[in-house]
Amino acid sequence: MVTQAAAPQGKHIPRRTCLGCRATKPKRDLTRIVSTAEGRVLVDATGKARGRGAYFCPNSGCAKRALTARTLSRALRITIDGAALTELREWAERLSETPRAPQIRFEGLLPPQARRGGRELPESDLCVTRLRARRCLSQER
Repeated sequence: MVTQAAAPQGKHIPRRTCLGCRATKPKRDLTRIVSTAEGRVLVDATGKARGRGAYFCPNSGCAKRALTARTLSRALRITIDGAALTELREWAERLSETPRAPQIRFEGLLPPQARRGGRELPESDLCVTRLRARRCLSQER
């Protein structure tokens, strides 16, 4: 009986979900806020600080959305005091607002499983495959 060797895989890239826009991105592309064992809430520049972490895109829009409506408190599973929350909001104000990349639409090319809420998922493998095949019908800005 002949067995086939497994094909070598590329290096695993950990992915995390942004609290602001709910997009899944590589961990290194996101900013981390960590809740330490002492109960402090800090911005983790290295991504390796001990404690429970939450991630968001490094732009002020996602940071502001993540800091509202108890989203960050729920993600870190703690109650954040007013002083720490004010400090984090001031830090978020200093972030630059980066423009969003243009969304590419496929008109009728995507099957129902590649859609969510009536819109195409820009990070799905099917979209990437279609883009590489240059079957994009329109581009909105």
